[in-house]
Amino acid sequence: MSHAVEIGMRTDNPALRPKRLKTGPGYRAWTRDEIQTFLRAKPQFRLPLLLALGTGQRGIDQIAMTWDAFDGDVIEVVQEKTGAKVWIPCHPELKAALDRELTLRTARTILTPTAGKAWELSSFQTAVSKAIRSAGLRGIVWHGLRATAASWLAEMGCTEREIMSITGHTSAASVSVYVRHAEQKTRAVNAIAKLAGRALDEKRQERGVTSALEKGES
Repeated sequence: MSHAVEIGMRTDNPALRPKRLKTGPGYRAWTRDEIQTFLRAKPQFRLPLLLALGTGQRGIDQIAMTWDAFDGDVIEVVQEKTGAKVWIPCHPELKAALDRELTLRTARTILTPTAGKAWELSSFQTAVSKAIRSAGLRGIVWHGLRATAASWLAEMGCTEREIMSITGHTSAASVSVYVRHAEQKTRAVNAIAKLAGRALDEKRQERGVTSALEKGES
């Protein structure tokens, strides 16, 4: 392009100022209040939500999970997107929910829209989207629960590799944002605690000086 400008074939070089690609923070994690609101409004989606939060998997992998892959303590998942096999110990709350549902199982898959049927991805996505909206929630999507799971793991002090072992992310860069955010929150809490502690110490010192002066005057 520069040569084309030099020889008069073009009057400008568009390659010098390429348009920036639009990027964003990705799917937003759900807040605890949003989770509670959803569960109150849509209790029938409790198991899918626990499965999403407890495994951190994509929707396509959630609906593909089978009872054969659950041994009572662990769920094994072969991710559709990456082909990776992920071994996930069940959180106690998820385990309790699965134990209850196991006695009522009507299909090979854990999640079913009706007895004996497995979800199709498009139908599942439509159903959870409608459920979110009818619960009065805005600005979140089902896939955001994957971000929630990763965020909670980071807040509990999990390393990038530990989070990846659950979610199945293939690169540390994919989960580093959750770790950085959790570390920033921890540092911010510590910083304010130190600041508050210093203010308290200063007040104590001021009271001590005032008391000493009063004693001296008396």
